[in-house]
Amino acid sequence: MHELTLDLDGRQATVPIETAVVAGWTGRDRGAVEEHIAELEALGVARPSSVPLFYRVSASRLTTAREIETTASSSGEVEAVV
Repeated sequence: MHELTLDLDGRQATVPIETAVVAGWTGRDRGAVEEHIAELEALGVARPSSVPLFYRVSASRLTTAREIETTASSSGEVEAVV
């Protein structure tokens, strides 16, 4: 099981993470989301089957690191988790 160590009110807490779910293709402005989908579609990225699209990812992909390493072909996009 993956664990994250968080700083909460000056104390550290270790939290076990069993499952991580990403909500992709989301946004408050449906029109802006559609524009983004069309923009990516023009670059060859397949249109999502539904919006928003939820999918599970490995819990080990969650981090509190200030920096992450990516490949040169990465979009560099990260998701905030609350």
